[in-house]
Amino acid sequence: MNSITCPRCGRECDKLLDSVCRDCFFETFKLIELPLVLHVRICSNCGAHFHRSRWEDVGSVEDVMLKAVENVLFIHSEAGDVEVYLEPREITPYIYMVRAEVDAVVREETVHAEAETEVRIQRTACDMCSRESGGYFEAIIQIRAAGRFPTEEEKGAALPLPGKPWRA
Repeated sequence: MNSITCPRCGRECDKLLDSVCRDCFFETFKLIELPLVLHVRICSNCGAHFHRSRWEDVGSVEDVMLKAVENVLFIHSEAGDVEVYLEPREITPYIYMVRAEVDAVVREETVHAEAETEVRIQRTACDMCSRESGGYFEAIIQIRAAGRFPTEEEKGAALPLPGKPWRA
């Protein structure tokens, strides 16, 4: 079999990947990327998680944190047969370190990569809990009569007294 000289490092190799040897190729290849710090908003009252501009009830703090890390974990498009392992470690109740390990196949070569991110939990109030704690209530009430329009007396009975708001 013919050996090829890597133009970057000068080593002999069997095949070139993007015009360089395997070692030179994987020195510059980034399999995964994670931000250094990730902020996660969780409602301190009900435990809902703020995700994609809305509040969702996902589960425990650890589930929310791991889902947030999975959502921002970038895996290179050439990677195939990807296996992801996330390991959270609690530093304080509001700061976690999450280590991501990824095994994948890139250009018929098995590749392993690791990255770590700091997840900061921000405790805030979700929209519903904020409204409830402020005494805000909102409802749409439909007044109907079977086969006819409601009378003025029926409409008046359904409205609150002047100066006295409805309370549930």
